[in-house]
Amino acid sequence: MQQHLPYYEPIRLVSQQLASGLQVLRSIDHALAEGMKEASRELIHRFTLLDSRIQAIESHLVQKAAPRPWLDNADMKHLFNIGDTKLGELKRGAYFPIYDLNGKDMYYRPEVDEAVRRHPKSFKR
Repeated sequence: MQQHLPYYEPIRLVSQQLASGLQVLRSIDHALAEGMKEASRELIHRFTLLDSRIQAIESHLVQKAAPRPWLDNADMKHLFNIGDTKLGELKRGAYFPIYDLNGKDMYYRPEVDEAVRRHPKSFKR
């Protein structure tokens, strides 16, 4: 039958080439799949590291952000971004209660917050 069909040989050659091409494509697909698996594992690993770092930063910020109930002079100056002179003026103006702890001035944070709320800034028109 092979001799009776003049186009049999070219078709057989094309078929073999397609089969070998398919084999090459399968090996490429397999290599890509393995590479993608490795890349995916690396990406998951990096996201896991990033997540743990974000959680550590968040935990640190939560600890830092929790307001302390008692403040000293240094805390007050830092809180309001003021110097000794301005803090002295606020003390003399009795804007908020000052507590004496063995010679150290202490301020109760909720009372300081309330004092700020009691003195809104008014603008002249």
